[in-house]
Amino acid sequence: TGVVIAGQRPYEFDWANRTTDDHPVLLPLVSADGWRVTDLKNAEATVSTGTNRVLFGEGVLHVDYSGTGGAASFRIRPAAPVAVPDGADTLAVWLYGNSLWGKPCPSVEIVADFTDANGQAFSLPLYHMSHLEWFLVQKKFPPELKARLAHGAKFEGFTVSGGTFEKRVYGGDIADNKANSHN
Repeated sequence: TGVVIAGQRPYEFDWANRTTDDHPVLLPLVSADGWRVTDLKNAEATVSTGTNRVLFGEGVLHVDYSGTGGAASFRIRPAAPVAVPDGADTLAVWLYGNSLWGKPCPSVEIVADFTDANGQAFSLPLYHMSHLEWFLVQKKFPPELKARLAHGAKFEGFTVSGGTFEKRVYGGDIADNKANSHN
């Protein structure tokens, strides 16, 4: 056996003895196993397991990327699509960014990608990421998208766009947060 030395969790989590997400977890983002980068446009990107910024567990999904030209974008996808529970109305995702309103680099947009029961793609814009540290993004599905979630929708991954300099994004858990959305 070995010893895993992981990064330090946010002190607020330790003080509150918060060791698990308080929302039902749809997809724990604690490892990059099976995740892949696709659809690169004017960007370079890698996905790996990060251990220097942890939340719940010993790792997080870590994305390094940089824009190489105008309209930079790419997608990250799990090994297989993840079924979304019937009745889901809010998506909650823990994100850690490395920018603050354009300093040291411009913000990026994070979008969650889905397919409905008929295999038709749709997206939920989550956040223009322009912050430092961990941040819980909670986004309520609008009625027209909520109807498409019913009867077999699947989470397909994230699209990341914007930014022209090196960026790092860390993801914690993806949760179905029915009762506590603020957006």
